[in-house]
Amino acid sequence: MSNLLRIAPGAAALMLIGATSWAGPLSGFPGGFTVTGYAPGLWGTTGAAIGLSAEDVIEDFEDAALIPGLRIAVTTGTSGSYGPSATLPATFDPVANDPFGSAFAAGVWDGSRVLVNTGTNQSAPYGGQGNWGDVQLLLTTPAARVAFSVHQLEDGATVSVNGFPLGSLLTLAGLQPGSGRNGYVVIEAPNPASLPITFVEINNAAGDGFVIDHLAVRFVYCPGDANGDGFVLFEDLNVVLGAFNTLAGEPGYNGAADFDENGAVDFEDLNEVLSRFNDPCTGG
Repeated sequence: MSNLLRIAPGAAALMLIGATSWAGPLSGFPGGFTVTGYAPGLWGTTGAAIGLSAEDVIEDFEDAALIPGLRIAVTTGTSGSYGPSATLPATFDPVANDPFGSAFAAGVWDGSRVLVNTGTNQSAPYGGQGNWGDVQLLLTTPAARVAFSVHQLEDGATVSVNGFPLGSLLTLAGLQPGSGRNGYVVIEAPNPASLPITFVEINNAAGDGFVIDHLAVRFVYCPGDANGDGFVLFEDLNVVLGAFNTLAGEPGYNGAADFDENGAVDFEDLNEVLSRFNDPCTGG
């Protein structure tokens, strides 16, 4: 196996494998999660340019209701707390609705609203460290990938996945702390079938105010559900048949159809679809 780490254009990536080794997925760290960062120059783009695919479900924070399968909690010292909840306390437009300044105005990725790390999802006096808290993302439907933009993160907030602290979010992503746009962060589970992502926390011990947007989740519903809609139907069968008998790296290969993640779309994957056909399987 090559020790070369492939990095997409505009991206920086780190495989979490231990303190001294960069070769291959972990021996010591549970899950072998990867954290990839995409530079602020890609702000406002989507899809493959920032490590996403058609299977990702996007939460844009344009309304208070969150996408199914996602709950959010924010805990602060002085501006209150909420969650985990499927509904935000309010929506936040950092251009029109921030009476304390314009620090978050450029944090919008799409639409006009964002998530801010206060207990009300509204701005607060910038100088009050207790106003700015920890953000927790609870995936009630397990996920293979969780991604989001980061703006105005000036200190080294720690990211944890499934309760395991990984380290400084921006350092792991190869992004720079500071005012303004930090970039886009993608967290992935190398083997989501056995160890999916169920919980992500940005631990903000420094009391730093920041916003996130364009939160993307690639849910893991069950083997056979190629398009991630929570059911195994003809659409999923067509995905497998369209990629059948291909290997990873070959034209036509589709990782969404490779349910056992062995690098080949073969009869085992076809059998997964047929054995679960017409079944709902969200969370399975």
